[in-house]
Amino acid sequence: MSKITRDIEHGNFRDSENLIAELDRRLAEDDAAPNDTVSWEVIRADALARWNT
Repeated sequence: MSKITRDIEHGNFRDSENLIAELDRRLAEDDAAPNDTVSWEVIRADALARWNT
């Protein structure tokens, strides 16, 4: 079990219901379009390009 899951289950977030709803929304979005992704290599290259300019 991940730390975030434990924290949610133990109520360690003030807005845990909002967090759970947001995570559920993101999971549903991912399930609806599983191929709509960006690779880590692309994310890293874009971030490095911004920081190195």
